[in-house]
This record gives sequence, C-alpha cells and structure tokens, in this order.
Amino acid sequence: MRNIQAAFARWYNRNYRRRGRFWADRFKSTLLGDKAAVLDCMLYVELNPVRAGLVERPEEWTGSSIFLRETGKDEWLAPVSQFVDQRTKKKALEEFRQLLYYRGSVPTKEGQAAIPQEILE
Repeated sequence: MRNIQAAFARWYNRNYRRRGRFWADRFKSTLLGDKAAVLDCMLYVELNPVRAGLVERPEEWTGSSIFLRETGKDEWLAPVSQFVDQRTKKKALEEFRQLLYYRGSVPTKEGQAAIPQEILE
C-alpha cells in the first residue's frame, strides 16, 4: 500500500503542479488472527454505509458483500459458512444477516446512525 500511495501521490502532484503530502494518514493494517476476528471485521465493514447514514439496511449498499451475496453474485467471495456455525449457504447467510442486524441496531459512537427499530421488527 505504501508503494501504491507514494506512486499515486507523485503522479498526482506532478500532474496538478502541487507539492506536499497527499494522504492524511499512513496506511494501517491489522492481522486478523482467527475466524472470529475475520467475522468481526466483515460485520464492521458491512455496517460502514449504515453508520455513515447512507443506507438503512446493509444490503442496500451495492458495493457491499451482503448485497452481492443476496443477489447471487458472490461466487468469488469466501463462503460465509467458513465464519459462522452453519453448513448450508442459505442458513449461513441467514445467521450472518442476523449478526449483522443485531450489531447494526446499536450505534457504537455518539451521533452514529444505526439500523432503525422498525426495520428490525
């Protein structure tokens, strides 16, 4: 990531005749040590559009994996059954969606959007 960011920043600065830093912060990476950590990260990422108030339901965001999974365009994604305790694709997706909605119904920061109660019902 550092190499990609540096190359893009040089290109951008050269083409737009500017100087100085392009990116606000350094790229950060976190080791996801087990399946529970991967699942936690998946839930976090899926809820970003909800938390930002862009959509009310995670699957409404067309760039999300839950959207791809629910529309059957998920053949290139890791199966959700690798991260939840269900064997069939249908049951695994159902459990993943339940976890997603459970976590998404509670804001984690002040002023943060959450999945509305009427949708949960």
